[in-house]
Amino acid sequence: PDLLSTATAVHALAAFPERLAQVRRACLRFLESVWNEAQGGFQAHAFDEEVDCEYTWYGLLTLGHLHGSAATD
Repeated sequence: PDLLSTATAVHALAAFPERLAQVRRACLRFLESVWNEAQGGFQAHAFDEEVDCEYTWYGLLTLGHLHGSAATD
């Protein structure tokens, strides 16, 4: 998995909150695995060593949708 694929899927699922709620926890765990706290951003996948501004944007987009779905959990 990579962050672009996850962001795209989560963005599409945002139109179906009940479906998004089903994958919310797994997606949040994945986001934790690609978050680099020391560098202050997101990496494309777990084996990346550097953060990237593009993938940080995807991470923030995904977090926004996932936190927006929290009310339906």
